[in-house]
Amino acid sequence: MLDFPRYLSLLQAVEHFFQTICSLSLVVFSSLRQSVPLNLYTPNASTTSSSIRCSDKRCFGSGKCSSPESICPYQIALSSNTVTTGTLLQDVLHLVTEDEDLKPVNANVTLG
Repeated sequence: MLDFPRYLSLLQAVEHFFQTICSLSLVVFSSLRQSVPLNLYTPNASTTSSSIRCSDKRCFGSGKCSSPESICPYQIALSSNTVTTGTLLQDVLHLVTEDEDLKPVNANVTLG
């Protein structure tokens, strides 16, 4: 059984993390005195990114869908006067373990 409040908290944290990364193009680290690009993730540039449809079990906003094949919308209240909206997508992050073997790991993620 899905713990819906905890799932939403996790979704909000992930959404905020990726929204921050995607919306910032540069950050200046004062200790390094150089600019570092932060455009780490661009869904359109990913070969494994795809939209989540309203028929998918991960689509908790399906009540706002015009059809099961529509792209899944979401709307989450972050505070009493702040709301974030968008559409859900799925992708595969290609990571490596932090041990000495550096084994490749594919992480399936849902993003908003």
